[in-house]
Amino acid sequence: MFHVSPNIQWFSNYSANVSGRILLGKGQMCRIVGIGQVPIQLPNRNMIILHQVQHVRDPKRSLFSIGMLAKDK
Repeated sequence: MFHVSPNIQWFSNYSANVSGRILLGKGQMCRIVGIGQVPIQLPNRNMIILHQVQHVRDPKRSLFSIGMLAKDK
């Protein structure tokens, strides 16, 4: 389980000192170019911080894992 985002501007506490690849749907391999935290504002104005978000350039959308969110609580 992991979170993935191509949006570098969303990251805080970012580290580019990571390497690896992840496999997405349809067999798409994406290179991890960084990792960090992504703050998310909920509709009720509360903020949550997503940890260990992997920065990849390939997917067009961010993918956030519900299982990982539950694990962080």
